[in-house]
Amino acid sequence: MKKIMGMFGNNGLYVISFDPVIVICYEKELLSNFQKFRGHLPKDKSIYFLVLLGWHRETPERALELKNDFGKTITEDRFKVIFLTNSVREESLLRETGLTAYFCHKSSFLDESRYKVLDTAGKKYDAIYVARITPFKRHLLAKKINSLFLIADHSKNEEQYFRSVMAELSHAAWKRKVSSWNLYKYLNQARVGLCLSKEEGAMWVSAEYLLSGIPVVNTPNLGGRDHFLLADNSITCADNADAVKDAVDALIKKDLDPHSIREKTIQRFQVHRDKFKSIIQEIYDRESVKRVFRDEWDKVFVHKFGLRRSWLALLFSKRGLRI
Repeated sequence: MKKIMGMFGNNGLYVISFDPVIVICYEKELLSNFQKFRGHLPKDKSIYFLVLLGWHRETPERALELKNDFGKTITEDRFKVIFLTNSVREESLLRETGLTAYFCHKSSFLDESRYKVLDTAGKKYDAIYVARITPFKRHLLAKKINSLFLIADHSKNEEQYFRSVMAELSHAAWKRKVSSWNLYKYLNQARVGLCLSKEEGAMWVSAEYLLSGIPVVNTPNLGGRDHFLLADNSITCADNADAVKDAVDALIKKDLDPHSIREKTIQRFQVHRDKFKSIIQEIYDRESVKRVFRDEWDKVFVHKFGLRRSWLALLFSKRGLRI
């Protein structure tokens, strides 16, 4: 086996193993790029795709939609597709359609070393919300929080919506973007993190808040982020501005230990990383590969597996790493 794992071009597909070929990717990238690279893959052996979900499949309709989309695109038996879900319900619904699915939460693929707990004396804001300004993120639920910090970009075709939200949240401090390497420094400026969408995917930042030691105000949602937002690190409140403000105040009053929040989250990640390792090992055993994936984890694992991170794709492609 080649010891260095890499990205398949700039298409957002990270190679876990070359023998057998195991690739991790998002459903959107796999469907949209499949015809580009299928011919470059070995034709005499099975190819395994571990597929992360960018948007939830926690309704029967959306689970069936996924089944139909993949059924139309990937028709050859040599391609084995395994979905990694962000909730038990999502796993169950996908299995009911006949898909292979395991509950293995993608937030556990955050590299915890990139996040730190800083001195609480550096707190400047009651709450922070890291979220693109788009309707489903529901920024206006934070409008009654007086001490608010937003890290929020927007798409060009939502410029008018962006301006209307920013006008109503004119009291908030705002930064358009920050480097992912420095995100924890900004998260640590707030006492509480916000997760306000009604539905989306697992929401990376919900766990990034926790790894930085700050508790979370959450609203009822579909997507899977609730799995790590528990009674010892969050409050889930009604989705109205008064309830969000009250929940922020309540969490601040609790004065939770940031180091405990972080360490318990890392411990909870380990359950899903162990599941991931067992999935890979099952493939190794099925393909009669005499290796132990647990021994390879440190060589393979990178932050978010590099997915949807063009700088990493460029780095790998410059080094000429391909299947």
